[in-house]
Amino acid sequence: MNTKRIKELAIQAQLTGGVRAVPDFIVEKFTKLIVKECIEQIRGEYLPVMESKEMMNIPHWEGYTQCGVDSVIAIREHFGIENEY
Repeated sequence: MNTKRIKELAIQAQLTGGVRAVPDFIVEKFTKLIVKECIEQIRGEYLPVMESKEMMNIPHWEGYTQCGVDSVIAIREHFGIENEY
């Protein structure tokens, strides 16, 4: 995982430091859950299109699904999460 970025976000959310500090493993688990939820939302939009032969014959929808796939990859890479989701 991209722990540097996660720590930056945790600091912005005031999850680290001081009396209210949250253990790193909790912050990491929370981050993974948020990333998973985002990826599931994206997949929910483009998977039905990919599973429709009629829609995939229309060039517009091919680009739409590729954008969804690219978004999932970008989110994974940004947070340094492997193919867990």
